[in-house]
Amino acid sequence: MVLMKKINLDSPATKRDLEKLVSRKEFRRAIARLATKEELKKLATKKELKKLATKEELKKLATKEELKKLATKEELKKLATKEELKRLEERLRLEIRFSSGITEEKIKEEFNKKLTETESRILEAIDDFAKEIEASREERTIVAYQTERDRKMLEDHDRRIKSLEQKVFASP
Repeated sequence: MVLMKKINLDSPATKRDLEKLVSRKEFRRAIARLATKEELKKLATKKELKKLATKEELKKLATKEELKKLATKEELKKLATKEELKRLEERLRLEIRFSSGITEEKIKEEFNKKLTETESRILEAIDDFAKEIEASREERTIVAYQTERDRKMLEDHDRRIKSLEQKVFASP
């Protein structure tokens, strides 16, 4: 671990200042760990970054607390399918035929009530799933912003390192 001494950042660094900061060997080792331009270009293109959500779009998305309340894939699988609803309807029709004292109107009302309840559960699950998707978009946008910020920082460091290298290695 290299310990750096306090230096004045308002004036340009001298060769002596640089030698106090880090040895050439340590400097080369540090540069070797930095990402190359090619590696940085692989992170994301400008075109890819433009596809990400805007700040306004992110503000409309769900919070982490809201996401915790959403249905899981397993919970969604427990909901009735169209086929199951059709079978339920057929079963109810059969019960109507064989039941005595129950009017067809009451059975239709009961069926519609159950159908409405099931439909509500399905729509709630879809709504929860949509919120999860929005949260995922938000996260991707944040990661893209952080990636771009890191890329800019690395480019700035690269420029500054090159400048230091020229000063250190150019002067005998």
